[in-house]
Amino acid sequence: MPEFKAVSDCTDCPCLSRCHDENDCNLGYSTDLLWREDKLLIYCASDCELHSVTYGNEMFEKIAVRATKTRPEYWQV
Repeated sequence: MPEFKAVSDCTDCPCLSRCHDENDCNLGYSTDLLWREDKLLIYCASDCELHSVTYGNEMFEKIAVRATKTRPEYWQV
């Protein structure tokens, strides 16, 4: 198995800029494209200090997950 690290799943976070091909955090936190343990590719941050973000009538709450940069086809069972 690859090495997984604890990160925040930023996929649905309103702070994630979706203006260009790259997705950056508008608040300056790091963003990486990593694979979750369920093999879903996500944008995530390891240094986000927010607990939640309110945008319009919706609230995004930070979700802690474990992720890796190793592609799932290289995971050993």
